[in-house]
Amino acid sequence: MPPDRPAEPWHSFLAALDAQLEEPVDFHCIGGFVISQQYGFARETADLDVLGIIPPQSTAHVIQLAGKGSALQVKHRVYIDHAGVASYPAEYRQRLVRTFPVWRNVRLWALEPHDLALTKLERSIDRDIRDVIFQMTPLPPRIIHKYYPFPQLLNPQQLTRNGQPQH
Repeated sequence: MPPDRPAEPWHSFLAALDAQLEEPVDFHCIGGFVISQQYGFARETADLDVLGIIPPQSTAHVIQLAGKGSALQVKHRVYIDHAGVASYPAEYRQRLVRTFPVWRNVRLWALEPHDLALTKLERSIDRDIRDVIFQMTPLPPRIIHKYYPFPQLLNPQQLTRNGQPQH
């Protein structure tokens, strides 16, 4: 079960953003923030990747307030990154998970674990593939390797979870 609020500096950063917003804004969150803060895996990140900012007309204002190079980013050393182009599963909005309902205007929605895993596998970055294999999916790595054969990254005979071989 996730904590009631994100760890610092995220909590203070999002509280400061909430205070500056004049109306509720929904954030469809992906990436390392979701993996570490929502699903509890040890993974640091300096950005909160979002697929969508709703209402869309709030996007420019949010990025100005909390994007890379903003005053909030300088103060808290984290920022919001709007992923303008990203692959995501069809109908993902129907499966979003409300997370950290502690602010009046900042409303965070996280991709559910399977959708998040699919977005990470699509990118084929070592770190993302390891996130999925070792931390997020209940599928044995040999099954994932069958459908996503990345020989330069994975050898199903050598994959382990918590030091135990996966079969």
